[in-house]
Amino acid sequence: MTSIYDLYATSESAAEDGKWFDFGPSMKVKIRRFKSKKSRNVRDELEAPYKRVNKFGASLPDDIQDDITTEHIARGIVVDWKGVLDREGAEIAYSPGVALKLFKELPEFRDAVAEISLSLDNYRDDEKEEVVGN
Repeated sequence: MTSIYDLYATSESAAEDGKWFDFGPSMKVKIRRFKSKKSRNVRDELEAPYKRVNKFGASLPDDIQDDITTEHIARGIVVDWKGVLDREGAEIAYSPGVALKLFKELPEFRDAVAEISLSLDNYRDDEKEEVVGN
């Protein structure tokens, strides 16, 4: 019999500290869960200047929402990376600023990171993964 915990329990340490995910044969990105406290704190900080707009029920323009989301992913979700290469094959060292620049240039990369961070399955308790897979 499968309990509700078997289906929905996640690893808090993986969610908060991040977990390594493969992006091709030699590239890895350490990604924390979208709903982690650290991630939410960054999002709250980025949205703080716009609270007054939101308070009155107005929506932020799409370009501002997109900028917030991109910076949120670069600063709040990506923790580190390895094997990320530029066009000439030189390794790109991780920093939130470099991630932000890369995500602006390559929004599909940003979206792939976001998709991983949003998936419950990627942050399950290790001992629970077997139950759900069966």
